[in-house]
This record gives sequence, structure tokens and C-alpha cells, in this order.
Amino acid sequence: MARKKRGKKKRDGKMKNRRGLSTIVVTLILVLIGLVAVALLWGPVSRLIKERTQITEIQNQFFSEQMNILSVYSNDPYVNITIRKPAGEIKSSSVNITGTAYQSGTEADIFSVVDLSGSMRECYGITSTQCGVLNGSWSNPTCTSLSVNAQTGCMSYGGVWNDKLTATQNANRDMITRLLGSGSSRIGLIAYRDAVVNSNSTDLTNDGVLLNKTLSSWQATSYTCICCGIRNATARLLQQSSTEKLKSIIVMSDGDANINCSGGGSNNAKNDSVKAACTANSTLNNLVIYSVGVQGADEATLTSIAKCGGGKYFSVANVSDLIGIYQAIAQQIEDRYSSLTAFSFLYITFFNGTDSAREKIFDIPEVLQTKTYNFNLEGKLSGKIIRIEIYPVIVINAKEEIIGPLLDSWEARYY
Repeated sequence: MARKKRGKKKRDGKMKNRRGLSTIVVTLILVLIGLVAVALLWGPVSRLIKERTQITEIQNQFFSEQMNILSVYSNDPYVNITIRKPAGEIKSSSVNITGTAYQSGTEADIFSVVDLSGSMRECYGITSTQCGVLNGSWSNPTCTSLSVNAQTGCMSYGGVWNDKLTATQNANRDMITRLLGSGSSRIGLIAYRDAVVNSNSTDLTNDGVLLNKTLSSWQATSYTCICCGIRNATARLLQQSSTEKLKSIIVMSDGDANINCSGGGSNNAKNDSVKAACTANSTLNNLVIYSVGVQGADEATLTSIAKCGGGKYFSVANVSDLIGIYQAIAQQIEDRYSSLTAFSFLYITFFNGTDSAREKIFDIPEVLQTKTYNFNLEGKLSGKIIRIEIYPVIVINAKEEIIGPLLDSWEARYY
């Protein structure tokens, strides 16, 4: 009897082992089924998340850009529209937009126009005799036109050293490194005092070594001819850049314009400076002029220069902030060029009071560019056009059109 009980226990143990293995197998199968289900569901879920992200990004794109209707000429059935895109601060997008040609980097022609007048290196609180020992120019109560080596002597006499030139050199070095490294930009340097210093200036180039060598050659002396710097940058852009290329001029100064430009017409150095900027803007296509005022600069003149050039004025109270200011300008330049064609196309809607017709524009103006379009509405809309509206459109995933908010509109004065 004892042998039978032992045999039965053995058989029971084998059955329990089989049931345990079956449970494990079933569990593994259920886990695999669950994983397959998750994998099958994850595709649609991830696509939904991606689409939501794209839509959010597109909405931000819509509200960041502008288009302006400059003029309309209508002679049934023909309509002529001129549209301009002002400067913006648009970031490049990762959205898969059909028909949109984002640039992978910055492609710009940029001139940095820098003040090398005597006040760019100063020593306060010393005597005229001590200033002479430092080989400076005495302008009571300040010693100016100093070399960088005069710092030790200035401080040994109990003076306060103020070196704006070294900070400007470092800010330009940083900007050059950034812009030359982010695309196919070219940069030129224009150094001015009472006139442009050609030996301290360069044409447009992507040679960082040459640019940095030129920066190191800068010395502060003499007076301030801002219009000279702007005029020289304008002339070089006309000679070295192309009509369609986007351009920037960065004008920096730490004081008042006090040298006139021959032929300026105003016999006033400040007015000549503003006029030079306005002339540059009207002469060169796709130009933006930025201005930077450092400690004691003539902010009114520099603000007018930037305004005339369609750009922005940056005020610098502390020279340690100069690198940050030039970084901000570089960012604006990069943003401006990375957003040339943010929309897939534009919808132009025409109204005659009782009906409407819609046309598409694929050849969208680039930043600061003006374009004229001609439409033939024969068979689509007849009679006097009383209103025109522009809407941006972005196509995602090669099929879905997302229409943005109204960009601009035009209405006939009398109808």
C-alpha cells in the first residue's frame, strides 16, 4: 500500500507541474497579445500627438507673420495687387509643410559699421599732463584716443578706465563666429572715425581669420562720421551683393555724429547720418539697418537710423552687455532669413458685393520684398471689386490645408 501512495503522489506532482507551465504559457501569450495591441494602437496615437503638435506650431507661425497690401488697381475683369512682407522675427519650423522651402541656415550679406572715434577708449579723473604722458588727447575732463596699453597708466594715476572698443571687438568676434557657422553668410567690417578707415575695414567675406585679424587692428582716435560708415557699407553692398540677397547693416556709435558727409545736403552731421540710412534703404533691396548706441550715444539719431532702415535700435548702458546685444541682433538676422517662405501659399479672396472668388499665390514675397500680381477674373467674378482679403495657407502631410487668420484687407473707397 505504501508503494501505491508514493506513486500517486508522484503522478499528482507531475500534473501540478504541467498546470504551472500551462499557466505561465497562457500568461506569456496574454502579455504578447497585449504588447501587439499596444504596438498597433501606438501608431495612431503617436500620429495624433504629432498632428496636435504640428497644429500648435502652425498656429504660432500664423500669428507671427505679416503681409501688407500696398496698392490695388482694378479694371474688370483684371485686378493688379502689390503686396509687401515686412521684417519679422520668425523661428524656423520642424513641421512637415508641403511646398515650403525652409533654409537650413542663414544666407545673408552683413556689414558691421563700427565707431573708432577717440571716445571709444577713455580715462576719467586724471590731469591733462597725465593724459599727455599716456599719449592721449585731452578733452576736459576726459583723456581720449588711448591705446589698450594705457589702462595700467590710467589706473596708476587714480583714473577710471572706460574701454568700449575692446568690448565692441569681442561682441563682433562672437557674432562673426555665430553667423559664419550657421549658414552661408558673408560679413564685412566698416571702421569709421572722421572718415572710413579702409585699412581697418573689409569687403564681404566668409573668411573668419581675416575678419578677426581686422578686428584686432582697430584703434580709437579722432572724430565721428556716422554717415561715412553707412555710405561706405551701402556702396559695398551695391558692388558686392545681389539684388535678391537679403542684407543687413549694423551701425554702432558711442557719441554724437560730428562730421558731415560731402553732398549730404543738410550741412548737419546728424541729419546726414539719418539721410544716409534712408538712402541705403531706398537704394538696396531687402535691407534692414540695426543701430547700437553705447554709453552717451546720440540715441535720437541712432533711433532714426534704425527706423529709416526698417530695423531696431539697441541701447547699451554697460559695455559688458555688448556681446548680448550683438547676439540678439544675430538672432534677429537668423530668424529673418530662416522664415523666407513660412506659408505654402496665400488665398486672395475678391468680393464684388454679392459674390466672391478665390485665387492662389504661390510666389510669396520674401522678407522686406514687394511683389505685384495680376489676376484675370473673367468667368469667375464680374463687376467692381469692393474688397480684397489675404489669408495664409499651410499644407501639412502633403494633403491637409490649414487656413490662417486674415493677414490684410483692402476696401474700395467709393462703390
